[in-house]
Amino acid sequence: MFRRLHRPYTAVHTSRLIALCVSFLMMLSACSGVGVVATSDPNKKLAQAEDMQSSGRIAKARQLMSEAAELFSAEKDQEGVAEAYRRTAFLIRIYGDGTILGRQNTEERKLDVTTADKSSAYFERARAIQQELEDYALVSHLEYNIGVNYALSNRTREACSAFDRSLTAYRAEKTRRPEHDPELPPGIASFEAFIDQARLEAGCA
Repeated sequence: MFRRLHRPYTAVHTSRLIALCVSFLMMLSACSGVGVVATSDPNKKLAQAEDMQSSGRIAKARQLMSEAAELFSAEKDQEGVAEAYRRTAFLIRIYGDGTILGRQNTEERKLDVTTADKSSAYFERARAIQQELEDYALVSHLEYNIGVNYALSNRTREACSAFDRSLTAYRAEKTRRPEHDPELPPGIASFEAFIDQARLEAGCA
């Protein structure tokens, strides 16, 4: 009934197709910066990154976090650098690495090893800074999230070790600051119980 209108692709067709693809990618790149006010304030860049993430512009959010880390570093603000790394780690965990537009990982209990490791690499960079600063509360938080990445990517032994390190760091902070009490999920009475639950869910012995 319908006539076949398709023709075999020639070299000309192929070159045109490539040109169209390049143009489209350039358009995406140009559009990614729309709505972002230029600033040299790294804290404002982190706020902009959060806005970009909320609107599903993940590549731009990632770029702004990277720029914030560089600015914090130039200002010798190590806490700021660590925070930028921490946020980047969560971004990769939720959306994956190399995502342009946001599509959240809906399988909360599954994470491929590559994505988990790329996320953990940023958690580890943040952890190294916080260890130097001796902020063991944040070290505990970061170790816990490294453990979560291992657990979600089915690496039980590594997850259990990270959860143990998180508890050790928490106790170090508690010794130094007895008033330290991290916010816990409803129904969890202590940080020890929180880690016990994480270990149970990860399948730790």
